[in-house]
Amino acid sequence: RFFTLYPTERWDSSYYSPVGMTNSTLIDPDTVPNSGDEYYDDPVHVWLYNPNASAITVNYQTQTSSGTIPVPVGSTVFYEMPLNQGAQFFTTDNSIFNAISTIDSNQTVGASNSAHDWGFTLVPESSLATAVVVGWGPGRDPTSGTNPTENGNPVWLTANGSTTLYVDYNGDGGPLTAPDGRTYDVARSVSALQSIAEYDPDGDQTGMTVFTTDGTLIAAAWGQDPVTASPGAPGLDLGTTVLPLGSFIGDTVWYDLDGDGVQDAGEVGIPNVTIELRDSGGALVAITTPDETENFACIISNETGCKS
Repeated sequence: RFFTLYPTERWDSSYYSPVGMTNSTLIDPDTVPNSGDEYYDDPVHVWLYNPNASAITVNYQTQTSSGTIPVPVGSTVFYEMPLNQGAQFFTTDNSIFNAISTIDSNQTVGASNSAHDWGFTLVPESSLATAVVVGWGPGRDPTSGTNPTENGNPVWLTANGSTTLYVDYNGDGGPLTAPDGRTYDVARSVSALQSIAEYDPDGDQTGMTVFTTDGTLIAAAWGQDPVTASPGAPGLDLGTTVLPLGSFIGDTVWYDLDGDGVQDAGEVGIPNVTIELRDSGGALVAITTPDETENFACIISNETGCKS
């Protein structure tokens, strides 16, 4: 397993996990029902690490349950995810912690954890956005000649509220138009913290773009589904976090001599101008100064910022 690790200064007090358990098959070693030795074949765990000088309490919320998880100083505690549900993990006193997830990570002695094993890092809530883009997401091992149509590594999605997820399979638009004018291929109505696995019909999730139009935040990962992927070839025991995609505002500051909104020949850029980014209420959100190339960029997400 490999993980996208964040710098400690980006650790948060709230995280969302988009991957729930999908394989509900129970293994019963002694074949005696309800004897206490049963375990799920491909469980999903979220691991919570406490870096603080005192114990913390992490709250969890799924679609069907909630509770608390005590985490001692410098310790890691795991939570087993429910079937087909995402989850939020948070502290009520804003104590920071770190969180990763592992798939096919059975804690039962003697259980096999090598058939569909992968993992990812949960994205801090402060970094979530209303859109995600999958940079690389094959559905199978492209070098294998076995099961050529298998697609076993979907994009996993959850949202922090009930919403519609608009899916553009290849990031190139589609035949349907969302309320904000963007085009897409298919729409999915989801409840808060529902976990869905999205598959591109062409068998490759690379380039998939998912967005909302109502401000609802999305958490996403790409990785193997034990229900649809082969335990051997062409299954890919791989997965990773899908990073949020904030909206983009940026360009060049220049003298628009003819007032047409287009930088024409002879209309030079203006460096060292202070640019303020404000919300709809007029509150200052970020500030930047274009560099010597007169360029600037602002990323609009749950954690907005600008740079030159």
